Amino acid sequence: MELEILNNTHEPADLHTFLCNISDYLISQNITLQDGETIGFNAEEKLAITRSTAVAGVAEETLKIDY
Repeated sequence: MELEILNNTHEPADLHTFLCNISDYLISQNITLQDGETIGFNAEEKLAITRSTAVAGVAEETLKIDY
């Protein structure tokens, strides 16, 4: 499943770091994200995950992280 970050207001370097950290976490911990879950790097951070029609790319649907 592909990930998309829409309407991002962060600096490109911050977005890159965020995506690298998320990717590392998903791969190293063998995590599968699900629609309706949240993800974060501490107890206070809760970023919503939604599954919907892709905005870009070739996948029909993607997971979007509200970052």
